[in-house]
Amino acid sequence: PNAPGNGLSEQGTAGEQVGSLFLYRNMGMQIFGSSQTLSEEYARVISSYAQQLDGVQVYNLIAPTSIEFYLPEKYQGIASSERENIDFVAQQMSDKVISVDAYNQIEKNREDYLYFRTDHHWTALGAYYAYTQYAKAAGLTPHMLDQFEQVEFPNFLGTYYSVSGITSLGANPDTVI
Repeated sequence: PNAPGNGLSEQGTAGEQVGSLFLYRNMGMQIFGSSQTLSEEYARVISSYAQQLDGVQVYNLIAPTSIEFYLPEKYQGIASSERENIDFVAQQMSDKVISVDAYNQIEKNREDYLYFRTDHHWTALGAYYAYTQYAKAAGLTPHMLDQFEQVEFPNFLGTYYSVSGITSLGANPDTVI
């Protein structure tokens, strides 16, 4: 998508795999591959923390990555479904763990600038949407977005660029807000 505010360029629309990265519209995306064994082990470890930390509420929030929302349909076969993996992990969790669903909130706001193009992290706005879902699950009232001071730092080049040196990523830096 060339969504308002997300800065995705019309250039680079052919799609290209470079190692474990997929490039599309001058955005780098880590290719996601699920593993039932690793997902089960992850759920077992988190559940064991909840068992051992008596009196402490343990929450689990799995952050979906950019490829889940921005990979064009014609390339869907190169990555596993993160939605399916997140749901699977939640089903494996102990009843003592509260699973936080950030996925639906991120999906609903996917047209916003939620993920950096040159880095594997989500932006502060993407993290904010996940925070609102954590607050809801924890019975807290989240702060409104306009309650935060915003400062912009332009020309950020993240790890996708720094480890790959891919020219199209370097030519389209992110803005950290």
